[in-house]
Amino acid sequence: MNITGFDRPVFLTRVLQNEMKYVNQYPQFDGLIMDANLANYYSNPWNKILEKKAQGNVGFLIVDPNTAKLEHRVCVQKKTYALLSYCPDLEPLTPDDFQGESGDSFSLQFATNVLDTQAELGADIFLTPYFVAKTINSPWYGVNKELVQSSLTAKGDLGLENPLYAVICVSVSEIANDQSREIIIQDYRNLNVDGFYILAEGLSDRNSSSLELAGLLALVNSLSDFKKPVFVGSIDGFGLFSCAYGAAGFSAGICWLESFNEQNFTLELEGRNEDAMRERFIYIPEVFIKFPRDRAQLIYQNTNIEGLTSHQSSNYYNQRTINPDDRARLYFLEKRFEELEQLKGLSDFEKKQHLTTRLENAISISLQISSEDIQIRYAHLGRWNEAIRSV
Repeated sequence: MNITGFDRPVFLTRVLQNEMKYVNQYPQFDGLIMDANLANYYSNPWNKILEKKAQGNVGFLIVDPNTAKLEHRVCVQKKTYALLSYCPDLEPLTPDDFQGESGDSFSLQFATNVLDTQAELGADIFLTPYFVAKTINSPWYGVNKELVQSSLTAKGDLGLENPLYAVICVSVSEIANDQSREIIIQDYRNLNVDGFYILAEGLSDRNSSSLELAGLLALVNSLSDFKKPVFVGSIDGFGLFSCAYGAAGFSAGICWLESFNEQNFTLELEGRNEDAMRERFIYIPEVFIKFPRDRAQLIYQNTNIEGLTSHQSSNYYNQRTINPDDRARLYFLEKRFEELEQLKGLSDFEKKQHLTTRLENAISISLQISSEDIQIRYAHLGRWNEAIRSV
């Protein structure tokens, strides 16, 4: 089910406060999302985003409440989090805070503060607070369900009319378990929310197993039966395939920030290895893969590799007046939106056919690239193929 105002699935672009030049340079976005702590603390960048939306160049805005970070002391102590009305003063949050008679009032006040913050920042779609539940037996899983109910109450008390999406934050390994996934579906079936936002903790569509990927598709497919929009958060190119199973869209950063993993919550970005610098890579849509710049140029220039034309119709790839790193990210946005335009007006069955054909071609082109002794890692494409054929 497409989100209101769109006749195709959407790409919800996650931005950081220091990425405003891409927001300024790229003409049109489906939607933008920023973490609440950043939008609240860095008011100038967020105001620029609000201006771009007011000009009609952003379809909708989401403020991620980012509440799962409040489980961790190092986050609670950071300035950007400390200024949030729902950040604890000293100790990180625990499930006990939300349990018992006092927990009920705490939950309602917490949800009220979370929604009020999103409203004050001008979000068009609200997200419920969430924490990482490794399994459905985790106390955090119960807390997440309670916070959906508290958010519904808070929304009414605050007189807010914006759509409210329930965040389903569970590990991808649990989503891959058929019995656990069915429980999740039943738990969220009758909630009076307007949509769903899935955060599959631990998902990496380049490294996750076909079983995990298939579990995600099955969850999306089942939730879409409720006739409410479903978003998949923090996912790379496999997010396109989720749209063939009923997702209204998916979210990631501009050529990076493509996974949601609790072990990364307290990491700093300095000192990353080459593969972690993916925001500087060149996205080649014909194979759904990003490459370091020199390797991408080698691939595009190799006349023995057939079927590579995406760079020839670009406003950015050969734009030498733009810094190469910036060019890579603008090129990514251009190609991602082109991929979604190809899904406009298609049924889920037609989307599946289109994307399956693209995937088969991607595997074929990857084999050609490999045969030219150009380094390429494409084993995950086979897992994608296994996943989509098993659901």
